[in-house]
Amino acid sequence: MQASSLRRTSAADKVARCRVTSLDRFLASREGRVPTFVKCDAEGAELGILRGARRLLRDQPAIWMLEFHPETAARFGHRPMEIVREFEAEAAVRYRAYRIMYPSGELVPLAPRHEADLFNAVFVPPALDQRLAQYRPGAS
Repeated sequence: MQASSLRRTSAADKVARCRVTSLDRFLASREGRVPTFVKCDAEGAELGILRGARRLLRDQPAIWMLEFHPETAARFGHRPMEIVREFEAEAAVRYRAYRIMYPSGELVPLAPRHEADLFNAVFVPPALDQRLAQYRPGAS
């Protein structure tokens, strides 16, 4: 299996240098075009990506899907639930947090007890909530 990361995972890893930028800076260069859905699976770097997307999180909220993985997060010096706190910091937006259940795809409210396992989560701003209504319990 091949994987990529912004952090070395073993001494045998090959290293390649590349330029990086924040999501806010990248979107500013796109002349006002912003996403309504962001899929973020960055092998533990998700928290740093969120911190570079403050303007997007606050001013033009999108639905975010992120991977929660304790092992890869630890390589970047944080725990996965710190991602939840980043969304909670945008109190004016009031993102709703859900865990994606496998294999059904159903969305259930995210709870702190999920800290130790690997899963995907979705953060939904109220303005886009109806786009995911069919995936929540009780949806028809």
